[in-house]
Amino acid sequence: LKALRKALYGQILSATAKRTGERVVLKKLLRECVERKLVVSDLRKAGGRRPQPMLEDARRELEVLSRLNCDGGHRSVVRLIEGFETANDLVLVMEQLHSDLFDVVMDGGRLHESSAQKDFLDAVGGLHFIHSHDIAHRDLSLENLLLGSDGRVVITDFGLCCDCAAGEMQL
Repeated sequence: LKALRKALYGQILSATAKRTGERVVLKKLLRECVERKLVVSDLRKAGGRRPQPMLEDARRELEVLSRLNCDGGHRSVVRLIEGFETANDLVLVMEQLHSDLFDVVMDGGRLHESSAQKDFLDAVGGLHFIHSHDIAHRDLSLENLLLGSDGRVVITDFGLCCDCAAGEMQL
């Protein structure tokens, strides 16, 4: 395992699947934070500060990704390999993706029109697939659009998503 970055609820790790040798990403979330819906840093700070509520719902993210991936998923929606719980953590195992679109734009200053069109079509295709399953992402940003090894744009981070049906939103 190699830590990629810290998150409010735990950390994102890079790993290799023992059975397949495939590179994967683990979203490892502290169960205490998931259950109490608290930010990790609030558990560690002493003093009279009240803990901040965690807006993301990790169990909901696992459930939604399982639904979206049950019939083969979509090439522009992150592939959930499996999800499981240990005594201390909730872990989501997902395909390994590369840089996010925000970093690509910041590093290059801009996208060429042909690249932007392809990326836009990938994102819209994934979004259409998500909506066809009556799910609203609610956190679509360049930081949540990652690039696959084949250059496709992949939608990630479903922690703020919710169900929506026929023009109706359920919070």
